[in-house]
Amino acid sequence: MNVLVSPGGSWQGISPMKGPNKGQGRGGTPTPPSTPSSLGCLPRKPPTFITPLRDIAVVSGQTARFECIVQAEPPPNVLWSKNGRIIENCQDYQIQYRNGVCRLTIPQAFPEDAGNYTCTATNMLGTIGSSGTLQVPGERRSVRKP
Repeated sequence: MNVLVSPGGSWQGISPMKGPNKGQGRGGTPTPPSTPSSLGCLPRKPPTFITPLRDIAVVSGQTARFECIVQAEPPPNVLWSKNGRIIENCQDYQIQYRNGVCRLTIPQAFPEDAGNYTCTATNMLGTIGSSGTLQVPGERRSVRKP
């Protein structure tokens, strides 16, 4: 038996055909071709934002959190950027992606964190981005983040 596993983790057993009636149903009649839905496969689709990013404003030193929801099949690669520069997951910028929810958390936002943030989702069928602005009023610190 072969096993087909979907991206969501569900599985379906598929028995290989054997013998002289291979490709035929009972009584020697041909079986209809398998469709993606009959095999448990999901249709392919380019990334689409179900919930886009929103502009946010926080007080200096507070947590800032951007969140958006993307749908795509196959699941997308997700990148975050600030003012056009890619952000890496680190202590200052915590990046999460799970089940279509894209989240960027800045545990302590300061004025130098203010700017335009973009979440970009890419799969083999396309690329899409959603942007939001972070405002953090106050004076900039002498130590700068990227």
